[in-house]
Amino acid sequence: MNIYKNGNEIASMRRKLIKQGEKSATVTVPAKWLQSHHLAVGDEVDILEDNNKLVILPSGESKKRKEITISLPKIKQQFTFVGFLRDSVVMSYNAGYDKITIHHKANPKIFSELVDTLLSGCEITELTDKKCVIEVVSDLSYKDFDNVMLRLFYITKDMVDDFTNPNMIRHSQTLSKYLILLQRSVANREFNHEAEQFYVTLFHLFTDIGKNCHEINRLIRKGLIQPPEKNNKIYKRINELVKVMQKAYQTSEYMQLHLQQQKCQRFFYREFGKYVQAEDLVLNTHLIFIYRLLYKSIRPLFGLLLMNKKSEKGW
Repeated sequence: MNIYKNGNEIASMRRKLIKQGEKSATVTVPAKWLQSHHLAVGDEVDILEDNNKLVILPSGESKKRKEITISLPKIKQQFTFVGFLRDSVVMSYNAGYDKITIHHKANPKIFSELVDTLLSGCEITELTDKKCVIEVVSDLSYKDFDNVMLRLFYITKDMVDDFTNPNMIRHSQTLSKYLILLQRSVANREFNHEAEQFYVTLFHLFTDIGKNCHEINRLIRKGLIQPPEKNNKIYKRINELVKVMQKAYQTSEYMQLHLQQQKCQRFFYREFGKYVQAEDLVLNTHLIFIYRLLYKSIRPLFGLLLMNKKSEKGW
C-alpha cells in the first residue's frame, strides 16, 4: 500500500495482529517511531479511524513540533514586502510547521493583521522590531475536517448568490482562512496519493473562485459593471452547481454531480460563444470563468466521493 505525505511516499510496514482477549488484538509499533516522538512504554497515544485506515498519533503533549526560521530581506516596496511575507508564512503554516520564527525589519502591526486574517489557531508569542514568533496553539481535529469542508461550500454559496453583498470582503477573507486551514490539515494527515492530490486541486480552484467573486463585487461597487440579473443563465448555472456540490459532499451521493458535469460540458462546447459576444461582456467573462473553475472542481470532488464510497464498502 502506498501512503503519501506532502507528495512524498512514506515507507509502509507490515505487522501481524496478536490476539488480545475475545474480540480485540494488539500490534507492535516500530522502536524508531517511539524514539522520534519521545514515547516510552506506558505513554498514551491517540488512535483514530480515517475511512479504511487506522491512524496512530502521539498524544498532544508528546507530539514533536516542527519549527522553521525565516529571514526576510529588506524590500523597499511595501506591497511587494507584504506579499512576500504573507506567502512565506502561509506556505510554512500549510507545510505543517508549528512554530514560525521571522527575522525582519518591518512594522510589527503587519504580523498581527496577517495572523488575524489568514491563520487559524495561531498566536504571536513574541513580537519586536526585529523578530516575530508565530505558534500554532490548536490544530484542526480529524472529526472537524468535514465540518470545515462543509463551511467552505456554504460560504462559496453565499458569495455566488449575491455579488453585491457588502460583506463580500469578509466572506473572501473567511474563505481564504478556511482553505489555508484545510491545506495545513491535509499536509498533517496521511492520505493516499490520490486523495491528497484531489484535495490540493480542489483547494486551489476554490481559491481562484473566491478571488473572482471578490473582483466582481469590486467592479460592481465602483460602478464599472451592473450586477447579474436573476435570470442570467450563467449566474443561475453557477448557483445550481454550487448547491449540487455542497449536497454531494454532505450526502456522498455523486449522481447529480455527474449530471452537472455533463451539463457543463455541453455549455462549454455548444453555448459558450454566444455569451462571449453578449453586451455584458466583462460581467459574463468573470461569470464564465467562475463557472469553469467550478466545472474543473467537479473531478477532484467526484474522486473524493468515490474513494469514500469505496472505503465504506470495504473494497
